[in-house]
Amino acid sequence: IQDNYSDLFPAKAKLPARSVALAVLKLLNAERVSGRGSDKASPWNSASGSRLSDGLTRTIRLSDAGTEFSVFVEYDDKGGYLLKWDDDTAVVHSPSISGDTVAAHVNGEYVSATCTLLGDDIHLFDQSGHAVVTIPVPQYATGAASTSSSNSLTAPMNGKIEKVNVTAGQKVLKDQALVIMEAMKMELVLRAPRDGVIAKVSYAAGALVNENAVIVELEPAKAE
Repeated sequence: IQDNYSDLFPAKAKLPARSVALAVLKLLNAERVSGRGSDKASPWNSASGSRLSDGLTRTIRLSDAGTEFSVFVEYDDKGGYLLKWDDDTAVVHSPSISGDTVAAHVNGEYVSATCTLLGDDIHLFDQSGHAVVTIPVPQYATGAASTSSSNSLTAPMNGKIEKVNVTAGQKVLKDQALVIMEAMKMELVLRAPRDGVIAKVSYAAGALVNENAVIVELEPAKAE
Protein backbone atom coordinates (compact mmCIF):
# COMPACT_ATOMS: atom_id res chain seq x y z
CA ILE A 1 0.00 0.00 0.00
CA GLN A 2 2.79 2.40 0.89
CA ASP A 3 4.44 1.92 -2.51
CA ASN A 4 1.14 2.69 -4.27
CA TYR A 5 -0.16 5.31 -1.84
CA SER A 6 -0.18 8.14 -4.39
CA ASP A 7 -2.21 5.99 -6.82
CA LEU A 8 -4.67 4.79 -4.18
CA PHE A 9 -5.08 8.19 -2.50
CA PRO A 10 -4.34 10.87 -5.09
CA ALA A 11 -3.96 14.45 -3.89
CA LYS A 12 -6.95 16.69 -4.45
CA ALA A 13 -6.56 18.71 -7.63
CA LYS A 14 -6.00 22.41 -7.08
CA LEU A 15 -8.79 24.75 -8.11
CA PRO A 16 -8.22 25.85 -11.71
CA ALA A 17 -7.69 29.54 -12.43
CA ARG A 18 -11.07 29.79 -14.15
CA SER A 19 -12.91 28.66 -11.00
CA VAL A 20 -11.09 31.15 -8.79
CA ALA A 21 -11.68 33.95 -11.28
CA LEU A 22 -15.41 33.25 -11.62
CA ALA A 23 -15.79 32.93 -7.83
CA VAL A 24 -14.16 36.34 -7.37
CA LEU A 25 -16.46 37.88 -9.99
CA LYS A 26 -19.46 36.34 -8.23
CA LEU A 27 -18.38 37.85 -4.91
CA LEU A 28 -17.78 41.29 -6.39
CA ASN A 29 -21.22 41.21 -7.98
CA ALA A 30 -22.84 40.02 -4.75
CA GLU A 31 -21.33 43.01 -2.97
CA ARG A 32 -22.73 45.32 -5.62
CA VAL A 33 -26.22 43.79 -5.45
CA SER A 34 -26.30 43.84 -1.65
CA GLY A 35 -25.26 47.49 -1.62
CA ARG A 36 -22.20 46.87 0.56
CA GLY A 37 -20.19 49.20 -1.61
CA SER A 38 -21.00 52.78 -0.60
CA ASP A 39 -19.54 54.39 -3.73
CA LYS A 40 -22.00 53.60 -6.53
CA ALA A 41 -19.51 54.86 -9.15
CA SER A 42 -16.81 52.47 -7.99
CA PRO A 43 -15.84 49.70 -10.43
CA TRP A 44 -16.02 47.30 -7.50
CA ASN A 45 -19.78 47.80 -7.68
CA SER A 46 -20.00 46.65 -11.30
CA ALA A 47 -18.74 43.52 -13.01
CA SER A 48 -17.79 45.54 -16.05
CA GLY A 49 -17.71 49.17 -14.92
CA SER A 50 -14.65 51.35 -15.20
CA ARG A 51 -13.04 54.40 -13.72
CA LEU A 52 -9.89 55.74 -15.27
CA SER A 53 -6.58 56.11 -13.42
CA ASP A 54 -7.79 54.60 -10.16
CA GLY A 55 -5.29 51.74 -9.88
CA LEU A 56 -7.67 50.06 -7.44
CA THR A 57 -6.51 46.96 -5.61
CA ARG A 58 -7.90 44.74 -2.89
CA THR A 59 -7.45 41.31 -1.37
CA ILE A 60 -10.14 38.62 -1.14
CA ARG A 61 -9.70 35.68 1.21
CA LEU A 62 -10.96 32.29 -0.03
CA SER A 63 -10.64 28.64 0.94
CA ASP A 64 -10.33 25.46 -1.09
CA ALA A 65 -11.23 22.32 0.91
CA GLY A 66 -10.02 23.93 4.13
CA THR A 67 -6.86 25.46 2.67
CA GLU A 68 -7.11 29.24 2.80
CA PHE A 69 -5.47 31.54 0.29
CA SER A 70 -5.53 35.24 -0.55
CA VAL A 71 -6.40 36.56 -4.00
CA PHE A 72 -4.84 39.92 -4.84
CA VAL A 73 -7.25 41.74 -7.16
CA GLU A 74 -6.25 44.69 -9.31
CA TYR A 75 -8.84 46.52 -11.41
CA ASP A 76 -7.74 47.93 -14.76
CA ASP A 77 -9.20 50.88 -16.66
CA LYS A 78 -10.71 48.63 -19.37
CA GLY A 79 -13.16 46.88 -17.07
CA GLY A 80 -11.00 43.81 -16.41
CA TYR A 81 -9.08 42.39 -13.47
CA LEU A 82 -5.65 40.96 -12.72
CA LEU A 83 -5.83 38.24 -10.06
CA LYS A 84 -2.82 36.78 -8.24
CA TRP A 85 -2.74 34.04 -5.59
CA ASP A 86 -0.03 31.63 -4.50
CA ASP A 87 1.87 30.86 -7.74
CA ASP A 88 -1.11 31.48 -10.03
CA THR A 89 -2.25 34.45 -12.09
CA ALA A 90 -5.49 35.09 -13.95
CA VAL A 91 -6.02 37.92 -16.42
CA VAL A 92 -9.77 38.56 -16.66
CA HIS A 93 -11.37 40.48 -19.52
CA SER A 94 -14.98 41.21 -20.54
CA PRO A 95 -16.68 39.87 -17.40
CA SER A 96 -20.46 39.54 -17.53
CA ILE A 97 -23.06 38.36 -15.05
CA SER A 98 -26.68 37.45 -15.73
CA GLY A 99 -28.47 35.92 -12.78
CA ASP A 100 -26.27 33.05 -11.60
CA THR A 101 -24.40 32.78 -14.91
CA VAL A 102 -20.91 34.28 -14.69
CA ALA A 103 -18.73 34.50 -17.79
CA ALA A 104 -15.43 36.09 -18.75
CA HIS A 105 -12.27 35.64 -20.77
CA VAL A 106 -9.73 34.17 -18.32
CA ASN A 107 -6.13 33.99 -19.54
CA GLY A 108 -7.40 34.28 -23.10
CA GLU A 109 -10.03 31.53 -22.82
CA TYR A 110 -13.77 32.18 -22.66
CA VAL A 111 -15.26 30.47 -19.62
CA SER A 112 -18.75 30.37 -18.18
CA ALA A 113 -20.35 28.73 -15.16
CA THR A 114 -23.44 28.76 -13.01
CA CYS A 115 -22.27 30.26 -9.70
CA THR A 116 -24.52 30.01 -6.65
CA LEU A 117 -23.85 31.48 -3.21
CA LEU A 118 -25.05 29.16 -0.45
CA GLY A 119 -24.08 30.28 3.02
CA ASP A 120 -20.31 30.71 2.97
CA ASP A 121 -19.85 28.52 -0.12
CA ILE A 122 -19.74 29.46 -3.79
CA HIS A 123 -20.88 26.50 -5.91
CA LEU A 124 -19.64 26.56 -9.51
CA PHE A 125 -21.19 24.28 -12.15
CA ASP A 126 -19.72 24.03 -15.65
CA GLN A 127 -18.98 21.39 -18.26
CA SER A 128 -16.06 20.05 -16.23
CA GLY A 129 -18.22 19.40 -13.16
CA HIS A 130 -18.88 20.94 -9.75
CA ALA A 131 -16.41 22.98 -7.69
CA VAL A 132 -16.81 24.70 -4.34
CA VAL A 133 -14.98 27.79 -3.15
CA THR A 134 -15.49 28.81 0.48
CA ILE A 135 -15.44 32.25 2.05
CA PRO A 136 -13.62 31.72 5.37
CA VAL A 137 -15.45 33.00 8.43
CA PRO A 138 -13.19 34.88 10.88
CA GLN A 139 -12.82 33.06 14.21
CA TYR A 140 -14.54 35.88 16.08
CA ALA A 141 -17.62 35.41 13.87
CA THR A 142 -17.95 31.64 13.86
CA GLY A 143 -20.62 31.73 16.54
CA ALA A 144 -22.80 34.18 14.62
CA ALA A 145 -24.34 31.92 12.00
CA SER A 146 -27.48 33.34 10.44
CA THR A 147 -30.86 31.83 11.24
CA SER A 148 -31.49 30.90 7.63
CA SER A 149 -28.25 28.94 7.28
CA SER A 150 -28.34 27.23 10.71
CA ASN A 151 -32.07 26.43 10.91
CA SER A 152 -32.87 25.46 7.34
CA LEU A 153 -31.57 23.65 4.32
CA THR A 154 -32.16 25.44 1.01
CA ALA A 155 -31.74 24.46 -2.62
CA PRO A 156 -28.45 25.83 -4.03
CA MET A 157 -30.02 26.07 -7.50
CA ASN A 158 -33.06 24.95 -9.51
CA GLY A 159 -33.30 21.18 -9.59
CA LYS A 160 -35.13 17.98 -8.69
CA ILE A 161 -35.29 16.21 -5.33
CA GLU A 162 -33.97 12.69 -5.87
CA LYS A 163 -34.06 11.40 -2.29
CA VAL A 164 -35.03 12.64 1.18
CA ASN A 165 -33.21 10.75 3.94
CA VAL A 166 -35.08 12.19 6.95
CA THR A 167 -38.56 12.73 8.36
CA ALA A 168 -40.01 15.25 10.80
CA GLY A 169 -38.98 14.56 14.39
CA GLN A 170 -35.77 12.74 13.45
CA LYS A 171 -32.53 13.69 15.19
CA VAL A 172 -29.62 14.51 12.89
CA LEU A 173 -25.95 15.35 13.27
CA LYS A 174 -23.96 18.13 11.66
CA ASP A 175 -22.86 17.24 8.09
CA GLN A 176 -25.30 14.32 7.89
CA ALA A 177 -26.66 13.86 4.36
CA LEU A 178 -30.31 14.92 4.49
CA VAL A 179 -31.34 15.43 0.87
CA ILE A 180 -29.98 14.43 -2.53
CA MET A 181 -30.77 16.72 -5.46
CA GLU A 182 -30.15 16.47 -9.18
CA ALA A 183 -29.28 19.68 -11.00
CA MET A 184 -27.60 20.20 -14.36
CA LYS A 185 -27.16 16.39 -14.60
CA MET A 186 -25.11 16.38 -11.41
CA GLU A 187 -25.86 14.99 -7.95
CA LEU A 188 -25.87 17.43 -5.03
CA VAL A 189 -25.78 16.17 -1.45
CA LEU A 190 -27.32 18.64 1.00
CA ARG A 191 -26.04 18.19 4.55
CA ALA A 192 -27.20 19.31 7.98
CA PRO A 193 -25.62 22.64 8.97
CA ARG A 194 -25.63 21.60 12.64
CA ASP A 195 -26.94 19.01 15.11
CA GLY A 196 -30.68 19.20 15.69
CA VAL A 197 -34.11 17.74 15.07
CA ILE A 198 -36.00 17.86 11.79
CA ALA A 199 -38.91 20.26 12.30
CA LYS A 200 -40.37 20.09 8.80
CA VAL A 201 -39.71 18.51 5.42
CA SER A 202 -41.32 20.60 2.70
CA TYR A 203 -40.56 18.51 -0.40
CA ALA A 204 -40.63 14.82 -1.30
CA ALA A 205 -38.59 12.83 -3.81
CA GLY A 206 -39.51 13.77 -7.37
CA ALA A 207 -40.40 17.38 -6.56
CA LEU A 208 -38.96 20.23 -8.60
CA VAL A 209 -37.54 23.08 -6.50
CA ASN A 210 -36.33 26.58 -7.25
CA GLU A 211 -33.09 28.07 -6.03
CA ASN A 212 -33.22 29.07 -2.33
CA ALA A 213 -36.38 27.04 -1.69
CA VAL A 214 -36.44 25.83 1.93
CA ILE A 215 -36.41 22.04 1.74
CA VAL A 216 -35.82 21.07 5.37
CA GLU A 217 -36.22 23.06 8.59
CA LEU A 218 -34.26 22.27 11.76
CA GLU A 219 -34.82 23.02 15.43
CA PRO A 220 -32.56 22.50 18.45
CA ALA A 221 -32.64 19.09 20.06
CA LYS A 222 -34.40 19.06 23.42
CA ALA A 223 -32.24 18.29 26.43
CA GLU A 224 -32.89 14.84 27.78
